[in-house]
Amino acid sequence: MTWCIFAIDYLVRLAIAEQRLRWFVVHFYELAIVALTEQVAALRAELQSR
Repeated sequence: MTWCIFAIDYLVRLAIAEQRLRWFVVHFYELAIVALTEQVAALRAELQSR
């Protein structure tokens, strides 16, 4: 659920940015943080299920 809300927010803000490429580069860390957080959570869940 969190990922979906973030994705919508990210895409809307990217769509309304005047300089989309510049906005993407400046805010890329936000995308990386959310993507990595989701991957770590999935890995943690998998390790705990063993």
